[in-house]
Amino acid sequence: MKKDIIDQPVKCKPYLKETVWAGKRLGNRYGSAKIGEAYLLSAVQGQASSTQEGSSFFTYLEQSHRDPEKFPLLIKAIDAAEPLSVQVHPGDAAAQKVGGRGKHELWIIDRCREDAAVFVGFREDVSVLDIVRRCADGTVLSLLNRISVSGGEVIFVPAGTVHAIGGGVSLYEVQQNADVTYRLYDYGRGRATQLEQALAVLKLKGTTPVKTILENGPLFEKEEGFPFVIDHCCFLGDVCCAAREDAAVLFLSGCGRFSATGCQWDYAAGDCFFIPQNSRFTLFGQGEALHIAAKG
Repeated sequence: MKKDIIDQPVKCKPYLKETVWAGKRLGNRYGSAKIGEAYLLSAVQGQASSTQEGSSFFTYLEQSHRDPEKFPLLIKAIDAAEPLSVQVHPGDAAAQKVGGRGKHELWIIDRCREDAAVFVGFREDVSVLDIVRRCADGTVLSLLNRISVSGGEVIFVPAGTVHAIGGGVSLYEVQQNADVTYRLYDYGRGRATQLEQALAVLKLKGTTPVKTILENGPLFEKEEGFPFVIDHCCFLGDVCCAAREDAAVLFLSGCGRFSATGCQWDYAAGDCFFIPQNSRFTLFGQGEALHIAAKG
């Protein structure tokens, strides 16, 4: 890797993942069929995004004296033509027992069908027996909060919360860099489920999902347990910015040019940049972007 790009902002090329539920949008963009997930910013070894120069983002972090294993963010684009499995991610304490880390995540709805929905948390208190029975007869979604969605809405999914993305939804997912996932139900697709492990970490109390809309300024700033610092910005014309800590910039719409010392790239919707601490950069053009960092 060239020394002059170490500790400079980098534009990331995504790691692409084929899925059984994929729509066509990501496949059309990246020229590969059945792409359901694009890892826009990922330090996961074997599933890492890469720099425009072709180096692994995992390697970039190592050579810039950061531990990729402790990198806190993972940002994905998800395009679901069919429903994703009903699943849960454990919190830190439960994940550490299996050698992993807990995961909170945030969904930013990009585009969706008029009838599209996601499912987050139980509508009311449930028992283990309720869940086992409903997973067996295929009606487990009836226990969950069904949330109709439209573009520009944002939903927080805390660790331990049962959730599922419905068909016809394209979204961005900002999550902690962990991927311990337990499936409760998968629509008979033949993939493995982990119901016993899921039951051990599920929050069984009824919940009210936390949802908001994109507006200029911070997201979920006062939400207890929210692990990210996220600022949403719409801009027309040139904007100068600085990163107080390691961060990512995710473009939700617009186009233009990203410029920093020694580097320039075009940007468009779906592009993601890593911005090292104390870096300054300028956005030429217009668009809508999220500045994302993990809380210390």
